[in-house]
Amino acid sequence: MPKLENTLIVVPYDPNWKTEFERIRDYLMEQIGDLVVEIKHVGSTSVPGLCAKPIIDIVAVMESYEVFLAIVSRLEKVGFQHEGDGGIKEREVFKRLVPDDFMNYHFYVYPKDSEENRRQTIFRNALLNNKDIADEYGKLKMRLIEEVNGDRVLYTNSKTEFIIGVINKAIENSMKIEMNRNLFYVLAGLVSSGAAAYDHNDADVSALAEHIGNLDISDNIKTWFARARTGQVEVNPYWPRGSALATACFFVENGTFDIAAFISFIESAAVSDPIGMADFRGWISELTNVLLYMEKLSEMHSLWDEYNRIIDGRIQKWTFIINKAIDTAKKFYGNNTPEMSFSPNLFAAYSTDFVRVGNKIITIAAEPDVESMLHETLHSVVATYRDKIMAFSDKYGLAGFANRDKMMEFGYMEDDSVASITHVIEECFVRSVSVILAGKSDGQLLVHAEYGCDSVPFIASHFKSIRPTVNDFGTFIDTIFENMIKVK
Repeated sequence: MPKLENTLIVVPYDPNWKTEFERIRDYLMEQIGDLVVEIKHVGSTSVPGLCAKPIIDIVAVMESYEVFLAIVSRLEKVGFQHEGDGGIKEREVFKRLVPDDFMNYHFYVYPKDSEENRRQTIFRNALLNNKDIADEYGKLKMRLIEEVNGDRVLYTNSKTEFIIGVINKAIENSMKIEMNRNLFYVLAGLVSSGAAAYDHNDADVSALAEHIGNLDISDNIKTWFARARTGQVEVNPYWPRGSALATACFFVENGTFDIAAFISFIESAAVSDPIGMADFRGWISELTNVLLYMEKLSEMHSLWDEYNRIIDGRIQKWTFIINKAIDTAKKFYGNNTPEMSFSPNLFAAYSTDFVRVGNKIITIAAEPDVESMLHETLHSVVATYRDKIMAFSDKYGLAGFANRDKMMEFGYMEDDSVASITHVIEECFVRSVSVILAGKSDGQLLVHAEYGCDSVPFIASHFKSIRPTVNDFGTFIDTIFENMIKVK
């Protein structure tokens, strides 16, 4: 069978492809940079080490179709022709009609929320983050080159099953992971204002933090983020406002902040503000305006894309941990197991927060951990017995549950009030039970004791021997109280 005239060529990776993309991108930015949120490199030429057709695939992402006619007009003036969607919804194809000195390229425009744009980015990130997948894809392409006899349509269709499989697997792995764009904007703002609680040994996160540090953010916005630094706790100067700010992001939807629901959650979690709740409310009420400002920064969308790429490379490992946490929770909660998910905060390596949205409990941390995820669900369990615990606190105080000085140092106690003592006792129960449910060693119990939760080994020992379920947890608390009174 004779070769088709339009012969397919797949060549080894060329580092110059990245340079060529940057040249084309810079040219396009001169034409439409103010009309798009980002211009990115996709396709096989964007993946170092992967063989590819020597044609650069470039995507410009627009906020919405409101700017599309202006984009078309600008591009027509410099020799581009709009050729419709090429059979793919919300993919706008542009062809260059005049000669230039760039290597061959394909150029597309997508709206920001386009499904095709999302799937294309997922596939690119999977190749970037997983060498085994990229190698397998490269071998498939080289085999197809030999089999399809230059037939481009057959070549493309023969890759479809592999591509869909990779995308669907990536989506499946990410289903229990909440990617919250508002949270990223807040994290970027905190980093820009001086927060540096990320793992400095993590090269990807450190590089992203450096890029964020170069953002041109107004002094007023930086000052607003700097107000999250209360300095109450030496080891975490952003406690508790940094944590509250992270959770607030989950109460913002379509530009509307449900501040009443947020404050209700904060109060249910027994979080207070060292500067004062009136000042806190006034500060946090400005969140939607701050988020709008951050979203409009031209570099923010490419940074968000990079943040997702980093996370995509960790999802497979994270999914295993999340599933283990959920399976473990089911053994304790039974039919009452809460819906659990995880939202990454790569810029806070040493703290874990949680938020309850409806019936879902979302753990917010740099990476998931079985103990941490169980810990956050248990707060809701223990909180249902708060009246019981407050009555005990009012009568007996700390009663040997914890070291007062260390609790003050680490921000778990603000004062000697019943409310503060209750919060500490609840924390001791949560830490004890989460360690046992997670199957951690006794050494982990001693770590909690060293940080001031003295009673953790004692409570854990009783939990292991009694093995209460969520339904008789109140009786378990009574048993612990009786024993602590005896010891006291």
